[in-house]
Formats: sequence, C-alpha cells, structure tokens
Amino acid sequence: MWYVKMIEDGSGTAFVRLRTTGAFNPGDLLKENEDGQKAYFVSRLGFLPPEAMEIKVENNSYNAEMNYSKVPSFIAGNKMFLHPSMHTFTNTVLSANKDRRSNYYFQMLYIKNDTTIYHFPEGYVPDNLPVSRELKFYSGKFNIKYEFNAANALLVTVSSLELFDHIIPATKYAEAKEFYDAVLALYKNKIVIIRKG
Repeated sequence: MWYVKMIEDGSGTAFVRLRTTGAFNPGDLLKENEDGQKAYFVSRLGFLPPEAMEIKVENNSYNAEMNYSKVPSFIAGNKMFLHPSMHTFTNTVLSANKDRRSNYYFQMLYIKNDTTIYHFPEGYVPDNLPVSRELKFYSGKFNIKYEFNAANALLVTVSSLELFDHIIPATKYAEAKEFYDAVLALYKNKIVIIRKG
C-alpha cells in the first residue's frame, strides 16, 4: 500500500507498506545498503526511483518512507499528470506470434495487489480520472478502480493482477498477448489533477 503526500511543486513523500512472498521475497533487505535496497524496489518491483528512502520491518512487512522530487510524470501549467500507481504492475510484453505452435511458460503464478492513496496538495481536485476497468483472459485477470474522497483530498486507486496458470497453450497465446498489452496500456492512462482558483 502506498500513501503519497504531495506538495504543490510536485514533490512528495511516499509511505509504503510492502508484503512479498515467493519469488518476490527480498530476504533480509535491511542487510543491504541504501543502493541495494533501492535496486530491489526499482529493478525487481518496478517502483519509481526515490531520491532518498528509509526502510523498517514490522509484522512481516517492509515499511518504507521514500522522498520524491517529482511525483507526477509531468506538470503542465496548473495540471499534474499522475500514474495510477507509484510502481509498474507488470513489465510483461509478449511478442507478436500469430502462428505459435508451442505453449508459452511464465516463470510462476502470482497475485499482485496494490492500493495507492494520493493526498493532493491544497486546492487540487481531479480534472480527469481514468475509467475503472476489469480485464480477463484464459489464465488471469486484472482490475483497477478509482475513488476520490473530496472531503480529505484523497484519490484511492486499487488494482490487482492475477495469473492462475503459468502455462499458456499455443491456442491461447494471442489472447494472453492482448491481455498484457491492455494492462500495460491501462497503466499509461494518466490521472489528471488541476489546481482550482
């Protein structure tokens, strides 16, 4: 779970609670220096690279405080353009292969859940929110929902990606490619917030 406290200049602090298992488990991350910790979060989990971070362990979870000089992907005038999450949900890109004759094998099954809470700077409201979506294919599903709490200036995005079967039959490969392409496209949709007044 991410809680991102944003400031008017686009900078912010993210408070992250992370629980990983299986192949995503980092071992004893606290034994790593800050560069090693950053490498795990950025390279392995797809987090946006922070300028500084501090990690603690609590109840089998990693709690991290990450400082960013720029939370939005870009700023234009009185608008900020945010990613649906502070990390990429998947980097799976399946090549085009219409005539595939053999099965495709993922390394493992997985369930990835994410909740990102953006606390907007004072005076900012959503200008454009992407539509909540649910996608399915033979061996998996993805969903993402957006909800704005105007009283507290909080935008909550909740997303989940699940792979049920790591073996994709050749006959279902095109469906898998279409699914993962759509998930990547949804991550590219920007949340647009605007300063009122």
